[in-house]
Amino acid sequence: MQDIKSQISKIIEEINEKKKSVDNVEKLDILLERYNCALKELSSDGKITSNLLGLSRMYLESYSDYMNNSLLNDMDKLEKTLKNIRIDCKNAKEINAEIMKKVLNGIKTPHSTSQPVIYYENGKYYLAVFVFFYTREDIEAGAVERPTVWAIADIETGEIIEERQTKDMDFSDASYDIKYNVRSDAQYDTSKKYYDEAYAILDSVREKIISTGKLYKLEYKYYLDKILANIPKDYQRFYTDLSV
Repeated sequence: MQDIKSQISKIIEEINEKKKSVDNVEKLDILLERYNCALKELSSDGKITSNLLGLSRMYLESYSDYMNNSLLNDMDKLEKTLKNIRIDCKNAKEINAEIMKKVLNGIKTPHSTSQPVIYYENGKYYLAVFVFFYTREDIEAGAVERPTVWAIADIETGEIIEERQTKDMDFSDASYDIKYNVRSDAQYDTSKKYYDEAYAILDSVREKIISTGKLYKLEYKYYLDKILANIPKDYQRFYTDLSV
């Protein structure tokens, strides 16, 4: 983290110097506050909780001197460093494994957890999964009840934020009075390579949300289509109902 600390200190110096040559310093003051806060966090416990991603874009929205701009270059360099640390630290495959392990506190009752999707609520993107329960008779009949539990997780860390009962807060208008067919004659590709490719797409989507705050819908659709290709038709609706 020492290199990151040095990068932030340099950026702070450059912003203070920049303030001497422009009339509209309001956005620079906002940036300065964000970087100073992160520097204090690093000096305190060696960790950054402040989000420094997307600040170079914020700079460009107010200042057009992007050619040969050492300040902008240093801001971009820092953001690339932070994105690599954050995404490489915990990828979608690892996050999915942890969510499946932690949801419902690891109860032994037979259940299945969906693959993660992107969920949007109150102006913020999350990862989300749903959970459905089944019995031996359900498996033999090839039909299960609809999901009754779902959870949202931090888009960056994958930490579960909240588990929700559908009776209290539902994400689908599907009926509780019928069971849904999960038996299919389709040839699914459940290989490690297939899912590694899917999770790589999701990581790319996550990275863009973290760095820009925006969802790249076509790329996300590519991920969702790969996941749905391995889901029986009746149960695909729950993915699309939960997904953004």
